[in-house]
Amino acid sequence: MNIKNADFWQDLVRLFPANEAGRSGSAVADTVCRVCDFSRFSDRLNTSMQRCRRTDTSVLLVLVQHNGVSDTSARLLQRLDHCLRANDSVCDAGDGKLALLLEDLEGAAMVPLVVEKLRAGLQGLKGSGKQQSSLVNLGAALFPVDGSRLDELWLSAESALQQAVLAGPGAYRLSPMSTRSVDTKWLELNESLCRALRAREFKLVYQPVVDLAARNVRALEVLLRWQHPQQGRLSAELFMPVLEDSGLIVPVGEWVMREACLLLKRLQAIGQDEVRVCVNVSARQLEDPGFLYSVLDAVHESGIGPGRLQLEFPEGVLGRQVRIATKLFPKLKRAGIRLALDGFAGGRFSLERLMALPVDLLKLDRSVTDNVSHNAVSRRVIAASLAMAEAGEMQVAAVAVEDAGQVAALDGLGLREAQGHWFYNPMCADDLLTALRC
Repeated sequence: MNIKNADFWQDLVRLFPANEAGRSGSAVADTVCRVCDFSRFSDRLNTSMQRCRRTDTSVLLVLVQHNGVSDTSARLLQRLDHCLRANDSVCDAGDGKLALLLEDLEGAAMVPLVVEKLRAGLQGLKGSGKQQSSLVNLGAALFPVDGSRLDELWLSAESALQQAVLAGPGAYRLSPMSTRSVDTKWLELNESLCRALRAREFKLVYQPVVDLAARNVRALEVLLRWQHPQQGRLSAELFMPVLEDSGLIVPVGEWVMREACLLLKRLQAIGQDEVRVCVNVSARQLEDPGFLYSVLDAVHESGIGPGRLQLEFPEGVLGRQVRIATKLFPKLKRAGIRLALDGFAGGRFSLERLMALPVDLLKLDRSVTDNVSHNAVSRRVIAASLAMAEAGEMQVAAVAVEDAGQVAALDGLGLREAQGHWFYNPMCADDLLTALRC
């Protein structure tokens, strides 16, 4: 194995020159310091393994094979840079191979997510000639399940990489022991969702939100569906927990955000320039450091007014992530984006926390609206919510409106917006545009 690859270091210096526009000298230093020779890499790996024995965490070794790719090793590193953390390490292992050390993983369940994220970061690498598909393969092994020593772990990663190469360009494989450590059904569904994202099997439908007085459409809630090749169209409840647990909700959520903003542009073209689009945000998305930028990018690229985008956060998520929300919400508000609290009055979010956040809209929990036509307590809860919202300059909306009795009760209480099957079923973008033209 040729570890001391001088060309790699020269390419790295050329790729990150000190005076390159938009890059500071410190940024270059941060990139270079994470790359080490094999001796230092193995020392770091051994140290990490010792620490993991004490802390009950895991270390992931990933080998990246890039034979036949026109990009240099330095270019590969640039593409991987946004996927790696500050404490991760990289070395050039020779023979067209990079070794990645990722520390402090929380067990085998995180391995498919991490490897898929790395693979996705390398999408678009081209082979020589007319070859257009990615020629990069990845093999991963996890300490301690795949080996208790460095040589055992490395051999497990090499074996996984060889299986990935046999599977074809762009494939990745996990060491068998890592795979057995993950719930089989969870792993199979996770891999299916990864393929679904690459094959563009995720689809969006939109459920209109109406003005109870005028009965015109005021907003559209974006709903995710999976067009499964064998099982047909699946609702989000069947796969969202795995999307959330695996972290795939982050790239999927970014795609949803872009599509929602593009729909707003199409609505504007047919004269519906006051209709909002409502996008649900999960806990994992809220925790993602790049979430704010992904939202702003989607708004900017589509050219729509930011006030037409409404982000909806579940009450339970904000209850657990109030610190993140306290920092993030003012930035979103300054950008002009509307914010909504979903599932309000479900009993998990304190009023004190609510009043500290710049929220525009409260979406009532469906348990409140389900019984509003014949339950006095539900009506009192809604009346109190309306009074509180008015004091805080917020609006209130109802969901899951299914019958005329609910409509009459909500209208009588003075509620302004509502959605549910009584008004509209969810529909695809083309059907929606047709309906709104009428």
